[in-house]
Amino acid sequence: MIEVPPPTPGDPVRISATLLATYERCAGEAEGRLRGIYGGDTVASFTGALLHRVIRRHLEDGPIEPESIPHVCRVEIGQGRLSTKMNAVGLSSTTRLEPVFRSIAEKYERFQRYPQDGFRSAEQLIEVEPVEGVTLVGKIDAVFDGEDGLRLVDWKSGGLGSPRSQLGFYALLWTLHGGAMPAEIEVVSLGTGERHAEPVTAAWMESVAAKVSDLATVIRRFRVTGDPLPLSAGPWCGYCPLSDQCSEGQAALALLEGAVREESEHEGLDHRGDRLHRNGAE
Repeated sequence: MIEVPPPTPGDPVRISATLLATYERCAGEAEGRLRGIYGGDTVASFTGALLHRVIRRHLEDGPIEPESIPHVCRVEIGQGRLSTKMNAVGLSSTTRLEPVFRSIAEKYERFQRYPQDGFRSAEQLIEVEPVEGVTLVGKIDAVFDGEDGLRLVDWKSGGLGSPRSQLGFYALLWTLHGGAMPAEIEVVSLGTGERHAEPVTAAWMESVAAKVSDLATVIRRFRVTGDPLPLSAGPWCGYCPLSDQCSEGQAALALLEGAVREESEHEGLDHRGDRLHRNGAE
């Protein structure tokens, strides 16, 4: 039986996979979330949310014909309450929605290649209180019966990044909710085709439970003291809503921009040299 160690006593705390992953890469960004500062809606986030709705429809109702994707998307926008997000990112016109529908169709085609035998449920919302005052919340994208036990799947519309923290949280959430560990948890990018699977072990779940407890303690202390949490700069700074107020983030972004520019210049030189070589050979 996996148990979350009791954190420092205090006010109620809600922890999600996103908050835990954010805290592990940059505690300062997690502090921003605790203060209610989140990144705004984007076309990418809207597309990802819509893609999840389309996949759920497929898993529950059956395959969707390619020519029906735009219609299904429009239905899901209405039923899934995505119209507000759609308008927020400037996609209210048919012309602007068409590229999104094409992107959804491409990702859906990739999804159809994924093995779907043993499907059990999709987009299962879970909320569990393993320790008094500490609530874990999350959504399991898909659950399948596998040869060795249950397999949890998380769909992504973009790259995978570093997914282990979120996968561990989802596996722990399922374990605490149902009392039994899944056999495996996998994340699949329908944008890039990347896949990453992890066998779920008791040792891993115990370590994630300890991290959840530690984060609950950090949150409670922060609420009492208000002391800022440490910042950690890296590639994620480009997606952080606090980067314009963070000197560490600005420095990291400047370094990244310089590296990208230098790489682009080298590629340009290589291409020009290659072109001259071919011309000379002619």
